[in-house]
Amino acid sequence: MSRLFDKLADGLKKAADNTGFSKAVLGLSGGVDSAVAAAIACKALGADSVNLFYLPYNDIDPHGFSDAKAVADFFGASLIYMDITRIADPYFDSIINPTDRRRTNVLSRLRMLVLYDQSALYNALVVGSANKSEIMLGSITLYGDTACAVNPLGNIYKTEVWELAKEIGFPDIILLKAQNTGLYNGATDDGEPFLYTEADKLLLILETNGYSAEVAVKEGFQKEFAERVIKLIENSEFKRRASITLER
Repeated sequence: MSRLFDKLADGLKKAADNTGFSKAVLGLSGGVDSAVAAAIACKALGADSVNLFYLPYNDIDPHGFSDAKAVADFFGASLIYMDITRIADPYFDSIINPTDRRRTNVLSRLRMLVLYDQSALYNALVVGSANKSEIMLGSITLYGDTACAVNPLGNIYKTEVWELAKEIGFPDIILLKAQNTGLYNGATDDGEPFLYTEADKLLLILETNGYSAEVAVKEGFQKEFAERVIKLIENSEFKRRASITLER
């Protein structure tokens, strides 16, 4: 394994040791991010100490469970199926205009609620799987996929996650799934997608040289694209901060 993978696994092991945990729980969607996070957790704590949870709603993804099972079997880790439909539907039925965005946020928070409850049952650390690109662009749910005890991918760009997935040697079905989800169409008004590969290059430039469109243009990026990414970063800043305590 690469130095990066080993470093992430060592960091998770230290985080667990420092908080008195020897086990972990993790939501496994069948996607590349949670698969890589699961790999890091299994390396850090051992597959026998990692409980993976598949938490579907109405089985929207017909291949989700089989993909998640392929990942769990790859490590020899336990995979627990817990359908959250009966938890979510009574709430959705009781509210006005449950838009797709609201539904997505509710489901993300319900999944984390389940994981934290299971963490109490297993006396285990909750491990997250949101990558740095998602966090910077705001494609995350506050107190949903960001609510975890430790997030091994929090400083890893999406394109780096793909490279780690290839290095780990996941089954082709997971690697192909990763390659087919390279578009980000997050919380923008027009919903027009753009490539993570391009976004990650720009994010690295902005992080290194300052968050301005002028800096990006000098590096060869289109001004409109740079401004759009910077707006996403600025508009989602509140998601990357702890709750604000006001002066009295």
